[in-house]
Amino acid sequence: MYGIVIAGILILAGILFYSKKSQYMFPATLMFAAGASNMFERIRYGAVIDPIVVLNWHGNIADIALGMGILWLMWGMIMKKDII
Repeated sequence: MYGIVIAGILILAGILFYSKKSQYMFPATLMFAAGASNMFERIRYGAVIDPIVVLNWHGNIADIALGMGILWLMWGMIMKKDII
């Protein structure tokens, strides 16, 4: 199960590294890893996966990493005036 997460991280990192937006590689990878980890934990413990509520802020590392990745990505886009 975690092999899927690692493969996805490597694919995403490769795509972002070879694109023009390589400065966003680390925050996007952080967001992907945190989201996948959060999803697997919810599946494992039988919780309902709600795609609308991504950040639940119960203090686990995945939520903090996801929040950091989102803030880092937004800050980089604002500072470079590269807002989509």
